[in-house]
Amino acid sequence: MTPLCTASYDHRVPVIRGLINSGADVNAVDDWGNTPLMCAVSTLSTDTWPLLYIDREGRYPCYPWRMTVIQLLIGCGANVGTQNALDINARNSCGQTAFYAVGLKIPRLACAGDGEVVQQLLQNGADTEAKDSHRRTTLHMSALNGKLDVVELLLTYKAEIEAVDEEGRTPLWVAAWSGTAGVVQLLLDHGANSEAMDTHSRTPLQVAVMKSHDDVDWILSWRGSSDAACVGLQRLFSEADDASAYPHQSLNP
Repeated sequence: MTPLCTASYDHRVPVIRGLINSGADVNAVDDWGNTPLMCAVSTLSTDTWPLLYIDREGRYPCYPWRMTVIQLLIGCGANVGTQNALDINARNSCGQTAFYAVGLKIPRLACAGDGEVVQQLLQNGADTEAKDSHRRTTLHMSALNGKLDVVELLLTYKAEIEAVDEEGRTPLWVAAWSGTAGVVQLLLDHGANSEAMDTHSRTPLQVAVMKSHDDVDWILSWRGSSDAACVGLQRLFSEADDASAYPHQSLNP
């Protein structure tokens, strides 16, 4: 791990400034391929050393961050994305960018200010369509985690609303699966296809009913999902011991 990555993990602003002023490479990566910006975006905002790592599944335990560190790292690059500047779209060994990490925030640890971080990254050239090894975009993960402000910003920056992951799931589908009604409503308002099926031929309405998300079920039905979308629900339930048996592992960050 580089000294700058270490300081970025711990959000030690004076140390970061000192390292950069001494010529530290803002694009230097740690053992997992993470840049200092990825470290700053992904870590716990605290004065104590955060317990941060990437596990064997490539999942980030993402926490709140300090805008000061992010702005400092971004500001040290003359032209974002060029060879000698801060590469905001650099990928780690799991195929994840710093911007993608924004979408992985665990709901129960979510804090105010996510939209501010997203705005900062978008303004500096973050790729809204960058995908991880499961072909999930930041919009997928923000929709899954119910980050309404982040989803709205992504849509403002023309993120692909019908992007599909490795199992054909759209952001609307994963929002319906997780029961984030506000995100479902927002995606529908922006024209998301309520009939889009995953590779198992399940629509957002079907999965919402299967997961007993009554509010999402009502929204999708009211917004025009076909009654035929519910055909076969009994078969879906009979194929699984219970709703928790639904194959959702790749949805988890």
